[in-house]
Amino acid sequence: MLESTGGQGFLVHELAIIGKPARREREPNEIIPVSVEHSGTENDNELENAAAYSIDADWGTSSWTRTSPNTSWLMVTLDQTYCVQKALWYRYGNLWITWTCSDNDCSSDCSDGDWCSELSLTVYSSTADTQLTPVSDCSYGDKVKFERAGGYYSYQFPIAELAIIGKLDNYTGYGGDDIGTGNDDGDDGSDDGGDDGDSDGGDEGSNDGVLGLSAVVLPLAAAFYHLI
Repeated sequence: MLESTGGQGFLVHELAIIGKPARREREPNEIIPVSVEHSGTENDNELENAAAYSIDADWGTSSWTRTSPNTSWLMVTLDQTYCVQKALWYRYGNLWITWTCSDNDCSSDCSDGDWCSELSLTVYSSTADTQLTPVSDCSYGDKVKFERAGGYYSYQFPIAELAIIGKLDNYTGYGGDDIGTGNDDGDDGSDDGGDDGDSDGGDEGSNDGVLGLSAVVLPLAAAFYHLI
C-alpha cells in the first residue's frame, strides 16, 4: 500500500512489484507426471509457453499449445499405470474444468458456453501386455491426453495448471497366475537345502565329536590301570 501522510496526493508514473509467484498446493491423491508434451508451442516460445508449465505447480506460468495441423493436444506421461479418477484444468488461477473418469471414458463439467466443449480427455496405457480388472470409477492408463478439435482461435489453448487424480490398483501381466510358482519352487529349494545341510552336517559333526572324545579317554584309562 502506498500512502501519503502529509494530506497531499501524489503521482505514480510506474509501479513494479517484485516477488515470487505463489505455488499451487497439490491435491489429495494427485499423481505427479514424469513428462509432458504437446502438438506445438505457441510462437515457438519455450521460455513463456512450454508444455512443462502446465504441470509445474506454479501459478506464475502457463503452457500455450498451438494447432498441428488441424487439432491441438497436450499429453502427460505417468511413471506407471494408474486408475485415473479425475483431471483438473486450471485457468487464470482458478479451476475451470473437471473431468470425471469411469471405466469407459472421461466426461467434463463444461458449462460456461466457452470453447471447453471442444475439449476431450483420453486415458490410455502404453503397455499392451497387461490384464486390468475394470473399475467403475476410474480409467487405467499411464498416458492422459487433452485434445481440442474444431472451433476458433486455430484450436489453440492455454493451461495454467493440470492436476491428475488417481490411485494404484492391483493388476498382473499375461500369465500372472504363474507368478507364485517361482516362490513355491524357491520354498521347496530352501526346505531341501536346509534339511539336508542341517541333518547331514549336524549329525556327522556330532558323531565325529564323540569318536574324538573316545580316542582321548580310552588311552588315559589304560594308563591309569597300569599305575594301579
